[in-house]
This record gives sequence, structure tokens and C-alpha cells, in this order.
Amino acid sequence: MMKTFALHIFLICTIASAAIGCARDESDLAPASGGIRFEASADRMEREGETSQGNDVTTTYTIPDFRVSAFKQWETLMDNVVVTRTGINSWMYSPVVDWPENDSVDFFAVSPSTVKINNNPWWYHSFRYINSDCATDLLISVKSKAVQSDGRIRLNFRHALARVQVRLKTSDQFSEIKVDQIDVRNIHQHGEFHYPMQTTSPETNRGELFKCWNIYSADESITLFQASDGNTLDPSGEATIVGPENLFMLPDSLTTLDQQQHWTGTHIYLSYTRDGVANIARIGLRESTPDAKWLPGRSYRYTVDITPAQNMTRGIAKEPDNIRITCEVTDMQ
Repeated sequence: MMKTFALHIFLICTIASAAIGCARDESDLAPASGGIRFEASADRMEREGETSQGNDVTTTYTIPDFRVSAFKQWETLMDNVVVTRTGINSWMYSPVVDWPENDSVDFFAVSPSTVKINNNPWWYHSFRYINSDCATDLLISVKSKAVQSDGRIRLNFRHALARVQVRLKTSDQFSEIKVDQIDVRNIHQHGEFHYPMQTTSPETNRGELFKCWNIYSADESITLFQASDGNTLDPSGEATIVGPENLFMLPDSLTTLDQQQHWTGTHIYLSYTRDGVANIARIGLRESTPDAKWLPGRSYRYTVDITPAQNMTRGIAKEPDNIRITCEVTDMQ
């Protein structure tokens, strides 16, 4: 199992120790007296200067910004304040908010800052999320009962979505297989996340974050790849990514593919040609996915193997292709 990746955000009201080893602006080293300031760190630091490229997983150096709300009991101290990166390890927001005297503060944060938190100080905090293109990593964090005397206040950001990757392979040496279209169908792309009330940490249970989601509209689809001239698969048996390298999906309980009910159920729709002859395959995901769920912070790499038909005559298939699928699950990195 790959080492669990945890993204942390620090809120500080004093000058940070030089042990962080990252350059910062001098102006950021002198916060206003009693003011809340921010600093970023992580268990696994990425290379300095690394930038996010499209569908990449967010890391310490690629998180662009986040939005935070803070409450002193039922009093709002910060309402959807946007905090932006100003350097390798420095952050800025304005106006600076002071710590309250002799009272604790609860913080709720989300990244990217385009997501707005719906605040309800008397009950719960949540946000609605439309995962239209499945291209953005989403992180959340909670820090409860923080006080100024704590010094550095660590906000542990956790991945709120699951990452999905689809690869194709074939060992057919006799035919040319061209992929025309790949969809992931009958998924959820609309949901609402209800923040947990406990502080998040690297040990936060993914099942607990899974329960924080209310999702709906399960008949939606996302197209990974579509081309009129197709994409020819390498017959060597090596798996090839066709479409985006990563898809960020709402956590979901996968449903069984049912041909009798107009192809309901979570599945991959695959359109391809073998030597110019059109083929369509629908591959259910529930059976190949451990626990039949996509959990937050987990990566699910599916490999679809288009195996040559057993009954071949001079390379011509006399039976339908044998389509097999496997799923490798790791922690998000």
C-alpha cells in the first residue's frame, strides 16, 4: 500500500520556526499582534517549484488557495475568507482576523476556493458540489476548539473525492483494435458535503468522510475519450491510458450493471473496432471494485483487457471478444 498522503494547512499567530526550511517574504514573518496567519506543510513534501498540471492530485506546492470559515461558538469570525498563496510557503488574506480572548475557535476549510461553504453556526456546515468534468481535486479540513495559546494550529486537509483511472490493453497479434469512445456511465456528479465536527487528521477514517456525502442524480456520465479515427491499441499487452490520466469522482456505492433495465448500473461503455468491425462492450465496475465503493482519498486504477476470442480461424474471430477488468486500489498520492 502506498504511503497515505496528507495535506496540512497551519494557522499561526507567531513567527514560524525556521525548521520548515522554506523561503518566505519578510512581510509574512511579522503578523499583526494577535492575528491569525497561515502556513502550509505536509508529511510528504513535493519538489520545490512543482506546479499542478490539469488533472493532477493536489500537493503542498500545488494547492493554489482555499476558503475558510471560523466560529467562536455561534459567532462568525471568518465567513468564506479566501486565502491565497503568495510564495513557496506563505499565504495571504485581508483583513487579518484577530484571535478572540479566552475562547476557542472552530475552523472549516475547503480547496479550491471556488467552492463556497454554507455556514450554519447552530447546526452544521456544508457545501454543494457539481463535479461536471471530474477534473479537479477537492480537499476539506476541520479544526475544532483551537485556541491562541496552541501556537501553530494545524489544519489537516483530506481528499474528499476518489481518483479513478482507466487503462486498456490487448494481446491480440492478429487484428487492429481501434478505440472510438470510452465513457463511465451511471455515476453521481451532484452532491452535498456535510463537514464532520471532529478535527481531521492523517488518521481520519475514509469511511467517515464517505458518510459526509449526500449524492444524487445517479444517471450521469463522463466521456473519457472520443475520436472519429480511433486510437489504435498496442498489441504487446502493455496497458495504455486512453483519455485523462486521472478522474476525480464523488464517493459512491457502485451499482450492478443490469442489461434488462436499459443498462442501469455503474459501468464503462467501450466502443471500438476490430479490423473495421464495430464492437460495443459494457463493463460493470461494482464486481471488480473492493467493497463496491469509491472511498475519499483512494485511487482506483481499472485495467480493461480485450482478449482475443478463443475460436479463431486465420485471425478471424468466430466468437465475441472476452473483456476482462481488474482494479488496483492505493492511497491517493
